[in-house]
Amino acid sequence: MNALLRRFRRDSNGIAATEFALIAPILILLLMASVEFPRALGMSQNVTRAARTVADLVARGGGADMDDVYAAAAAVAAPYDISGADLVIIAAGVYKNGTALSAKVCSAYARKGTAKKAGVALGEAPPAFAKDKARYLVVEMSVRYPVIFSAFPYSRDITFERSIRWPVRQGDSVNGDAEIVLPGGNACPKA
Repeated sequence: MNALLRRFRRDSNGIAATEFALIAPILILLLMASVEFPRALGMSQNVTRAARTVADLVARGGGADMDDVYAAAAAVAAPYDISGADLVIIAAGVYKNGTALSAKVCSAYARKGTAKKAGVALGEAPPAFAKDKARYLVVEMSVRYPVIFSAFPYSRDITFERSIRWPVRQGDSVNGDAEIVLPGGNACPKA
């Protein structure tokens, strides 16, 4: 029995196969991660660009045809498919509430998402728009990431969500101020 153990200890046949069997899973995971991570990062950046594109186009008064706005966002997000994206656009107004400034929904548009109702409070006005009667847009975009390798349990349900606040650049003149009125919505009330 001792002779058999000594011979087994000195025998080097099959060591390369054993080492490969130990290292191969790690190498395969590294390969999958080196493909998946750059794709996810690229899609994340393109979703941000698409949301900013929607915000900019609508803020310039281009919200009349939302299909064209969405098509422009899809072109910016290419080569990634955002056709299943939830998109909510909110035209918000800032109102003086005592000494605080609060934002409310004036009009909203949703594509595969849920639009907020007019008059719903959005909370405190963002610092960039903290001025009575200020108008701005909020674009919320949510896109599910299509995973190539589902070996990583956490990677099956990745969703990129962006919320962009954008100033109104052009729009209809309402109460003396430039304002965006989204399809099916109304202008912001005076007070």
